[in-house]
Amino acid sequence: MCICGKYNNLDKQFKYILSIKSSIILAATNDVVTDQRVLRTAKTLVEEGYDVTVICRKLPDRPPLSDITFTVKRKNIWIKNGLGFYASFNILLFFDLLFSKVDIITANDLDTLPACSLAAIIRHKYLIYDSHELFIEVPELNNRKTTKTIWSFFEKIFIRKAGAVSTVCDSIAKELTEKYTKKCIVIRNVPYYSKFNSIEKQHDKNNKIMLYQGALNMGRGIEKMIGTMLFLNDAKLIIAGTGYLEKALKQMVTELELTNKVEFVGLLSPTALLALTQQADIGLSLEENICKNYNYALPNKLFDYIQSRVPVICSNLPEMKKIIDRYKVGISVDVKESYELALIIKNIFEHDQLLKIWKNNCNIAASDLCWEKERSKLIEMYKTLKTQ
Repeated sequence: MCICGKYNNLDKQFKYILSIKSSIILAATNDVVTDQRVLRTAKTLVEEGYDVTVICRKLPDRPPLSDITFTVKRKNIWIKNGLGFYASFNILLFFDLLFSKVDIITANDLDTLPACSLAAIIRHKYLIYDSHELFIEVPELNNRKTTKTIWSFFEKIFIRKAGAVSTVCDSIAKELTEKYTKKCIVIRNVPYYSKFNSIEKQHDKNNKIMLYQGALNMGRGIEKMIGTMLFLNDAKLIIAGTGYLEKALKQMVTELELTNKVEFVGLLSPTALLALTQQADIGLSLEENICKNYNYALPNKLFDYIQSRVPVICSNLPEMKKIIDRYKVGISVDVKESYELALIIKNIFEHDQLLKIWKNNCNIAASDLCWEKERSKLIEMYKTLKTQ
């Protein structure tokens, strides 16, 4: 029997969902095919016996969906960005949620929370809010006061309706807890465990490979990475991902005459990205402290590098530095110019023994920083929900 609790402001006790056949809808404005957090969540919940549906955006030029055990509804939105896009997506999502079979609705990030919360209230369903980042503190909103105010209003109103709130790191959890007096569960963006296999380099045997994976957006330090290639010999930078800066970054590479030293491989499927990452000598994660969201960053690529036994050069920001210092899998740096970064990288490559130590430490850290250990937090959150 499935207990679908009604919202009751007087009931502060924990309610338990008894049926493993409860229906869950995960909502996201990303295309699920490249959203590893949503994919892991959906797969785990299916393994626990839930009936799972993902409602997301359909984007062009994405790898095909394969090996999925849950239902996916991908929506074409004609307005591609801005408040118009978010309004359109939330309206379509709201009506879908009104008429879909569901016991638990999960909003992945603030941009799906309005529709998910309203539908949960009207239908008396459980609501979970998974904040993938500190949404109202992203750099794109730094100079957009009105838009930021609107999103802040939505978060303030709707987060209180959630029976559970989760996020990706301690700093964001603390921020949300203090701001809304709402307990926030930390579920990190760690990948599945992968056994270590010594893989012969296939991509470029003559050069050291530096890899950046992720969005090609502002504040990611990608321009600085490209600039380092002016000062490094026998090295290659591979950039895996897409974003609104892609055209400008490619133009930068052309103007600096670095087309033979910097390669853009586009957006890859998780399987293809893993295969590429395992070929790298160094993984780069150089987010810049241009907003609170980046200051708190604990990106999934950091864990992907470690799981592939690839040492890391990352920003000297608190969440990333905490991982680097604890597991000794690389170095956190605070550099302003490309030549400074180039000197650090050159020194690392000249000390092969240091790379071997970091790589061995990655092998140790991989068994700890894996989804097999982290998933228990997700399962417990869904099994135990508090009504509002």
